[in-house]
Amino acid sequence: MSTSDSKSIVHPADSSDPVVEGAAPLETLAPLKVADLVETAAPLGNSHETAASLAAPLATSATLEAADLVAASQVDRQARRWSWPKRQSSDLLKAILLGRGYLTDEAQAEFLHPEYERLSDPSLILNAEAAAGLILSVIQSGQPIAIFGDYDHDGTPAAALLGHWLKRLGANLFDIIIPERHEGYGLNQLVIDRLIAHSVKLLITVDCGITSRSELAEAAAHGLQSIVIDHHLPVESSFPDAAIVVNLKQAGETSPDRDLAAAGLAWQLTRLIVRRSGQFDESQLKWDLDLVAIATICDLVPLTGANRILAHYGLLVLTKTRRPGLRALINRAGLTALPELESAKVAWQLGPRLNAPSRLGAAQLPLQLLMSTDIHEAEALAEQIEQHNLERQAKTQAAIRQAEALIASWSDLPSAIVISAPSPDWPEGILGLIASRLLEKYRRPVMVLSVNAELKLARGSARAPEPYNLVTLFEATSQHLIKFGGHARAAGLSLEPGQLESFTQAIIIACDQIKEQVDTEKTEIIRGELLVQANELTLESYQRLRALEPTGMANPEPELVLSPAQLLTVERLGPLKEHARLAIEYQGQRFSLIYFNPPHEEQWQIGQMYDWLIKLKLNHFRGETRLDLVVRASQLSQTDLTGMTDG
Repeated sequence: MSTSDSKSIVHPADSSDPVVEGAAPLETLAPLKVADLVETAAPLGNSHETAASLAAPLATSATLEAADLVAASQVDRQARRWSWPKRQSSDLLKAILLGRGYLTDEAQAEFLHPEYERLSDPSLILNAEAAAGLILSVIQSGQPIAIFGDYDHDGTPAAALLGHWLKRLGANLFDIIIPERHEGYGLNQLVIDRLIAHSVKLLITVDCGITSRSELAEAAAHGLQSIVIDHHLPVESSFPDAAIVVNLKQAGETSPDRDLAAAGLAWQLTRLIVRRSGQFDESQLKWDLDLVAIATICDLVPLTGANRILAHYGLLVLTKTRRPGLRALINRAGLTALPELESAKVAWQLGPRLNAPSRLGAAQLPLQLLMSTDIHEAEALAEQIEQHNLERQAKTQAAIRQAEALIASWSDLPSAIVISAPSPDWPEGILGLIASRLLEKYRRPVMVLSVNAELKLARGSARAPEPYNLVTLFEATSQHLIKFGGHARAAGLSLEPGQLESFTQAIIIACDQIKEQVDTEKTEIIRGELLVQANELTLESYQRLRALEPTGMANPEPELVLSPAQLLTVERLGPLKEHARLAIEYQGQRFSLIYFNPPHEEQWQIGQMYDWLIKLKLNHFRGETRLDLVVRASQLSQTDLTGMTDG
C-alpha cells in the first residue's frame, strides 16, 4: 500500500522535536546525486585500512569492527579449485544480474529500481492487527508500557523507533530497557519482577523474547501482557504462547516478507499502529527508515525484496536524517562530507560504533543517542560512544595478540581452538570478535571463553568455518555444557570452569572426525562472480556496478576473476609488512593490485601466471580519486580450469 493512499488524519508535527519537525513524505526530498564515494576507512579485503593509509598502524584506526563481518565473507584460503559461471552478456552489470538469477528485463529493472510502493501492507503480518489493537488500547487506558530491546545494532534502533512513536501517540512509557551483555540474551526474571512491581500493563520485546517462554509465562500469570517482535527462530521451533508473537517465521504467516530484521518488522507494525490511530499521516514514518536501514544492513539479513527497498530508501533518509544523534554519529565517523552513504559505510563504521558501548558495559548509551532531541547532548553522547569504540578496538587487538601468542606456544595446532581468557582485560562483549579473528587466521572452529570466579561460570563465543556446525558440535558435547545456542557458524556457550578441560578434549575429538572426512572427501572451491576483461577494469565500470547498492547479504559486492595474469612485481606495505601491492599484466595492460593480509603461506613467483579474485573499490585520498583493485584470493593459474571458466 502506498502511503499516499492513507486515510489518516494529518496533525502538525511537534515543533519542539527536531527529529520530526517539518517531516514530509520522502517523495519531497531533494534527490541525491550519485557521486564518487570517498573510501575513508571501509574495509578492503581483510584489512581495517584503506590503500591510502597503509603507513598508519592498525591500532590508530577508530572506525572499523572488521572481525565479525570479515569472518562472514572471508574467502576460504584452503580452497583447491576455482569456479566461475559462463558469462551470459557482454555488459558487465547485466552479466552479473543474469548470473544472480534476474533473467528478464522486468526482473532486472525491478531489482535495480526499488519502489517504496512495492512494500507489502503491514496488516498482512500474522498477529499484527492484534498487536496494534492491544498497544492502542493500553495507550488509551493510560497504563504503563515498557519496551525491552536487544543490545545490538538491530534491537536498539528498533526499540528507539518504537519508543519514539509510542511517545508521539501519547503512551505512558515506563521505560525502554536495553540489557547489558553480562545479563545474557533475552528477558530475565529480574526484569519481569521489576515491571510487575511497577504495575506495568504491557511489555513489548524487540529483537528478542522468542526464546523467553518461562519469563513471558510468569509475566502473564501476574497480569503483565506481552507482545514479542522478533525475527529469530525459537528453540525447538516452539513459539511462546503467553504473548502476542509478531514473527514472520511462524506457521500460517501471510506476509510475503519473511526475512525482515527486527527494526524492519517493528517499523511495519508501527505503520499499522499509526494508521489505526488516525493521529498522523503514515508517510511520516519514512523518516524512520534511517534506523531501519542501519539495522537491516548491519544485522546481515538478505538485502533483496523488501529489505532492499527499506535499505535503499533508508540510506537516502540517513544522509538527511533529522535525528541529532545520528547526525553526530555520522560526523564522528567522518562521513559528513559524503553526498550519499553506501551500505559498506553503514556496516563498517556506524554499526560498530552502535555496538561498542554494549561490549564494554554501557548498553544504554546508543539508545540515549538515538532518542536524543538535543544536538549538544547528542554530540556529547557521540563522543562517549567514540571513546568506547576506541577502547573496544584497543582491547580487542591486545587480546588477539595475547591469543595468538598463546596458540604459538602450543606444540601443535589442534583441529579446534578453545581458549580461556588469560586476562581480565577480555570483556565478555569482545569474545566474539576475538573468535572471529582467530577463525579468519586459523580456519578451524574457535571457542573463546571468560571465567567468572564469583558465579563459578565460564561463558563465551564460538565461530566456525564450513563444513563445521557449532550447534551439532555442542549437541555432541552437551554433557560438558550448561547452555548453548546460536547458529551453525556463530554460537554462544556456558559451562562450569571444572568442565573446561574435558570439554576441550571432547570438542577436539569431534572436530578431528569431521576434519578427517573433509580432507578425504571434500574439494573446496573459490567461486568468482564472472571473468572480466581488462578494458572493464575502469572507474566507469565501478560507477555502473554501484547500481547494485545497497550490497550485503544475498546481494554481495561482485568478486571478479582475472585469469590468467602475469605477476610483475611485489611490494610489501604496512608497519609490519602485512599487506602487499602487486603489479600484474593482464590482457596486454598493466594493473596495480592491493592485497590486505595475504595468507602467510602465499609465496608469489615473479613472472608466473596467476588467477586473481578481486573487488573494485574507490579510493579517495588527498584530493585524488582512483580505482583500486583489491585482491580477495590468488592462485597459480591451472591448466585444468578451462572447463570451469566462461570460455
